[in-house]
Amino acid sequence: MESNDTEWPKYEWWKYVIMPFMSAIVGWFTNVLALHMTFKPIEYIGVNWFRIVDQPWGLFGWQGIIPTKAAKMAETTIKLMTSRLFSLEEIFDRLEPEKFYAAAEEGLLVMIDEIIDETAKAHMPSSWYYAPDSVKNEIVLSANRAW
Repeated sequence: MESNDTEWPKYEWWKYVIMPFMSAIVGWFTNVLALHMTFKPIEYIGVNWFRIVDQPWGLFGWQGIIPTKAAKMAETTIKLMTSRLFSLEEIFDRLEPEKFYAAAEEGLLVMIDEIIDETAKAHMPSSWYYAPDSVKNEIVLSANRAW
């Protein structure tokens, strides 16, 4: 009796063994790509000829989805927190003035420096330009102590 090849089809077993591994590789790659497109790049990369506001894509470029919508997300978060979770009065009642000032002192000093610099340049540009740095710094520190 002769063996009939049509009765017993020859399966290429390696195709079935490799399928789960290939699926895993493709799945991993698409997940990594999706994460990178969600968070990177932080700044828009490409030619900015045409771009819709609050959209990550442009005609020739891309910015991460989260960085693109960061301002809108922050605004929504602040509105939610101040309108539904906390009232502004409650937040300010919890603040201890000494600790708040200690934490904000450096930022306030920089802000006061910028305000004085802009004001002096606008109202007395030549005097401010020729004033020594030590005098400018003392004016800023005096204004900071007044707070």
